[in-house]
Amino acid sequence: AQRANPNSLWWWMKRLLSVRARFKAFGRGTFELLYPENRKVLAFTRTYAGEHILVVANLSRFVQTVELDLSPFQNMIPIEIFGRTKFPVIGKDNYFLSISPHSFYWFMLQPVEDLQMPLPLSSGKLPTLEVQGKWQNVFTQKTAKTNLEAALSRYLYTCRWFRGANRTVQSTQILETIPLPYGDHEAQLTLLQVEYTEGLPQMYWIPITYGVQPEKEQCIAQIHNDNKGGYLFDAIADSEFLTIPLKLIGKKQRVKGQLGQLHALPTTMYQDMMSTGTQLEPHRYRGFQDNSSIINGVGVLAVIL
Repeated sequence: AQRANPNSLWWWMKRLLSVRARFKAFGRGTFELLYPENRKVLAFTRTYAGEHILVVANLSRFVQTVELDLSPFQNMIPIEIFGRTKFPVIGKDNYFLSISPHSFYWFMLQPVEDLQMPLPLSSGKLPTLEVQGKWQNVFTQKTAKTNLEAALSRYLYTCRWFRGANRTVQSTQILETIPLPYGDHEAQLTLLQVEYTEGLPQMYWIPITYGVQPEKEQCIAQIHNDNKGGYLFDAIADSEFLTIPLKLIGKKQRVKGQLGQLHALPTTMYQDMMSTGTQLEPHRYRGFQDNSSIINGVGVLAVIL
């Protein structure tokens, strides 16, 4: 019953664990207690590989106020992790907070200059993912998958079809992957659930593939596996992949994923189109849309997302 209710304790704990897994500093970072005068407030920081986390907890059943010495983090901005709310910049003086009864804050501390909208590949700031074995393991190895989900949060803001561009992404979660072989390559059709700080979540299908050379327009992350380097990118940018949807439809093919399966079915439009014997050369539709589309021949669309 709790799984059917997105506001239940079960879902709250699931989101809590998912958020915690995104930050390595929680499990590996240095642990430094802060010593505020108010003993009813517990506060500490954790730092790992340039990642700074501040935790503040109210141990009392009453509202509490606290002043924290955060001078080592001067000119950084606390961002509340769950709601992505930006707090005032940390200065030379003690930092003041008020906390509700038996509640807590998780903050990530970021330099002011780093608080920019996610940038495309041209910025040279692609995230790097470490994976053991084949590149497809990025979807199954826990740490690599968590880092990929974070990279996809960043990538979404570069996509014209992303309908949440004016909203704040709280987290992303990969729910399903379906392998789609094509030529000497393979794409993983990825079902991504996007949670926002406000409003209902959304779901997107993104075909993700791997290559040695980056597809600059639609690159998601750099990947290192078995001393080799490459890039994950949206397969819609690969012209060879564009033939796959129509082939799947024509064969009425079923493809198994981790949890379910993809079943491609033709419509009467497909049958009419194929009966003409016209050579259907696929290419991307580059107009503004809220999905990615492939044009086969003249004016016939196979919608991917």
